[in-house]
Amino acid sequence: MSDERGAAPDPRRRLAALAEEGAERSRAARERARRVSRWRRMFSTGESSELIRAVAASDPRFLATILLCVLLSMAGLVFLWSDFAALVPVSTETATLAGIGNFALFIGLAVASRWYWGPRRVRELRAWLAAQPYEIVGFISVLEQNPSEEVELEVTIVMAGEGPPEDIASGLLGRADVTLTHFDARSLGGRSRTIRCPSGDSVSTNANVFGWMRLFLREVVEPLHAAHTVARVKFRR
Repeated sequence: MSDERGAAPDPRRRLAALAEEGAERSRAARERARRVSRWRRMFSTGESSELIRAVAASDPRFLATILLCVLLSMAGLVFLWSDFAALVPVSTETATLAGIGNFALFIGLAVASRWYWGPRRVRELRAWLAAQPYEIVGFISVLEQNPSEEVELEVTIVMAGEGPPEDIASGLLGRADVTLTHFDARSLGGRSRTIRCPSGDSVSTNANVFGWMRLFLREVVEPLHAAHTVARVKFRR
């Protein structure tokens, strides 16, 4: 009589057990992915983070709010960690809560700017671009790209009819520090000066790029469209 305790395990049973274990792992992974997806949809604005930062950083309301939050937080910390707290008849616990509350206010308003003011400004920007009398291509996609300390943009203006003479076109582009690189009767193009985007360990945005493109539309395209009809403006990094 053979000793069943020393017999090798059935390969088919082991294979079935491994397959069942793998199927369970797959189900668990899909469930985790669904939970992460629901969490992301809950907090998603539908817009690129780089786009939101670039647009929100140019909003005076956003900047004023952040400055106010920083000042309130600093005031709370100074009150908490300095001798000024001894001049006010409050307990240490109250002073601590005041400092924590100011810091929480800063964090809360910063988050609100990310999830409310930023997307709102982006919607306003999209509406403004769509309302222009000429097509604007690449404005949003340029802002959605990762920030760089130095950026140069290529711009192309396509006319609906005959455009200005070359010397006029070159001088007009110079109003935005753009060097003329292409010219014909129906289109002109150029390369911008180097746009510097200050960056640090924690903050880097395309806000300067956003400001420059607005300036180009205002200083170059609007007067050109008033004298000749512009059909399309294209920005490209």
